[in-house]
Amino acid sequence: MNDAARLRHGNRLLLLVLVSLKLTGDLTWSWWAILAPAWLALAAFMLGAVLMILVVLGRRHLRRPASAAPEVLSQPEPRFMTVRQAFAARPAAR
Repeated sequence: MNDAARLRHGNRLLLLVLVSLKLTGDLTWSWWAILAPAWLALAAFMLGAVLMILVVLGRRHLRRPASAAPEVLSQPEPRFMTVRQAFAARPAAR
């Protein structure tokens, strides 16, 4: 049994002991305190899931297309020219 499984079993055992003590009247704590092992495990799982989602979305957002070279990405897109503009922009004939 690995450490994660031991931690889960220990957490469940603690929850079972606290609930049984509350139901027998030996503990006068609030139910929030009694159920804390379950809430903390759920909160840790949710925090891990949110962090994984943020990392995946962040990596997708920052990733550039592999086919485009960096110098191509920095150049502005060419504008469309009319025929008249193309003739006006050509070098003068000698």
